[in-house]
Amino acid sequence: MRPSIIVAAYGPDAVTLGAVRRARALAGSRGVTVVAALLPGADAAAGCRGIPGVRVVPGVGSEALRSALEAASSGPVLFIHDDVLLTAPNLDRMMAELARKGGFVVPWSNDVGMDHFCGPLPEGRQAAGRLRERAATLGTAPSPRVVRPSCLLAGREDMALVAGSHIVDPRLRLELIELPVTIAPRAVVAHDSTCTASLLRPTGPDGRPLLIASMIVRDEEQMLPGLLASIEGLVDGTVICDTGSTDRTVEVARSMGATVIHREWRDDFAWARNESLIEAEATGAWWLLTIDADDRVLCPDPVALRRMLATYVGEYEAFGVAVENRDALDAPSSSAFTSTRIHRATGRYRFVRPIHESLVDIETMEQPKPPFMAQLMVVHLGYQTDVMAQRGKVDRNLRLTRTMFEADPTPKNSLEYARSIKLSGGDRHESSRLMAGILAAFEDHQYSVENNRGFLAFVLTSLAEDALALGDPAAALFRARQVVALVPADDLAAKVFAEAALQLGRPQEVLDMQERRRQTSSATPTFRSDEARAAVGSLEAVALARLGRLDEALAAAVDALSLSPLGFAAWPDLADAAATLPPEAGERMLLDLALRDPTGQFFAPVLGKLAPAATARFCLAYCTQGGAHPEGVRVGLVAALLSGLPGTFRDLVPYAGRLDGEILGRIAERAQAKGHPELAELLLLVPAVL
Repeated sequence: MRPSIIVAAYGPDAVTLGAVRRARALAGSRGVTVVAALLPGADAAAGCRGIPGVRVVPGVGSEALRSALEAASSGPVLFIHDDVLLTAPNLDRMMAELARKGGFVVPWSNDVGMDHFCGPLPEGRQAAGRLRERAATLGTAPSPRVVRPSCLLAGREDMALVAGSHIVDPRLRLELIELPVTIAPRAVVAHDSTCTASLLRPTGPDGRPLLIASMIVRDEEQMLPGLLASIEGLVDGTVICDTGSTDRTVEVARSMGATVIHREWRDDFAWARNESLIEAEATGAWWLLTIDADDRVLCPDPVALRRMLATYVGEYEAFGVAVENRDALDAPSSSAFTSTRIHRATGRYRFVRPIHESLVDIETMEQPKPPFMAQLMVVHLGYQTDVMAQRGKVDRNLRLTRTMFEADPTPKNSLEYARSIKLSGGDRHESSRLMAGILAAFEDHQYSVENNRGFLAFVLTSLAEDALALGDPAAALFRARQVVALVPADDLAAKVFAEAALQLGRPQEVLDMQERRRQTSSATPTFRSDEARAAVGSLEAVALARLGRLDEALAAAVDALSLSPLGFAAWPDLADAAATLPPEAGERMLLDLALRDPTGQFFAPVLGKLAPAATARFCLAYCTQGGAHPEGVRVGLVAALLSGLPGTFRDLVPYAGRLDGEILGRIAERAQAKGHPELAELLLLVPAVL
């Protein structure tokens, strides 16, 4: 038995025609259907009309694929890109696996980054012989979860389940966590990936603007220039809704080419954003980009992104992008999440909620679930502590979320109010009570866990964090364990789990959790944080150290420090572990780790374990081997004075320029009091940091 074959046409014409001829030979009497996968493939698909046994479906993209499936006969269906080489023996192996297992079957391929990647292969036109060689070496494999559907076999009804998942997109990474997927043993294909090169010009169809930026501002003269500079060359224009600036914001915006409208502030972010959206839609744009003045847009290749937007006009309604919260543009990320920042300018989408507003489809009032756009990232600088304090954001957010909650105490409003309470340093009993109410409502209504993983994980993690802050590690461990079971990759929950387990004296549970997380596939967490992941790794190091497995603890500590020193939480335990070693070995161990930590947070726990003379030696070694934190110089100079090591003091003086004048003066006074005027004089000659 042969499958019905649907060839996704991307072009150019010769590639598509060759694929259709190969498909005819494979399909036998079942026939071949051709769909234009994207707009650039429309001409190539049309060129296949008139070939015997071939039907070309009208339309483009997922809509055309659904039509092809509706017309297909019952039984197996093979969906294949026109740039994939599949030979008859490999198709037979896929069909045999489908007969055995059902569900979805994929072959091994050269699609990098996928669970069914088997290594590089030559281009499709050269690969037939190599496929025979490679097939002999490939056996069974664990069930894949992330696949590229460039060659996908399933029953017609199963294929229809994923037809709306944009499998015509040549860049799609399809996560089939809940669906049965197998890799056919010894079945392998070669994928040329010419499909990803089929893109339109970087201009809007019909001469309309392709992409317009939309934003709201108030008193943003300091932040706005950096944002507008970051989108130059990416957007065709920017529409700004000013809500009452008293500084030079409007002047700056217009000087940089933005269109500015004025609206009176109503304590409602959604309303203001929608005013900007309406104005931006009036430009006739195809797509809108939603941003803020304290954002910075990172797009290495604006032309390539614009070509993608032009190509995908008929396929997608929106795109999600990575948003990273940072203290500075070049600082590490404190947290990250995916946000819908690009959407079609059809008037169909509007923001709702006065604060922490969400974009929804006004026909369904549901948030879009768009694909991820990896070519663009937004860095958000608005959560810097000084910025939050200067603009009173914490108090404003608390006031608005409280008002929203009191007017309509829905679970969503309760969640936002609880978040604001925590961010403002408020009553954790109150935030915990609100979150517990949300969880009770979720359970009472029997909402689908599968469709609400992110929301449920956030609520449970918040409850775990509150319990830990309120001194109840057992309750924190219980809630965090629920999240880790639900979303194993959730580092924020894993961090609370590890902290609670260690407080309860259960280090082995931390190691068991980490082992399960490494072996279990997971949905993508709503919030991602390198700092939290590093913290989990450092807490794993703590658990290993407490169990006496010092070599493994050091390896885990090095990995955690490499990821993010800001989240590192293992210094006290590692200092204790080092104290059990011979002095020189312990100091060497700690020095190697300290040189990997630019934050300087190791000084108190590490040097608290050392005598003054050892402290002076440690600090000198730290400075001479590249450690740059000024505390190493200050502590080392003082320790050298206390331990009577003038030579070590002199060796540290070349690094004293890292200290400010006041600190240098105080250390010079101590040197004078200790009877070392010559050392004091050396410090007074050092040019201090201003």
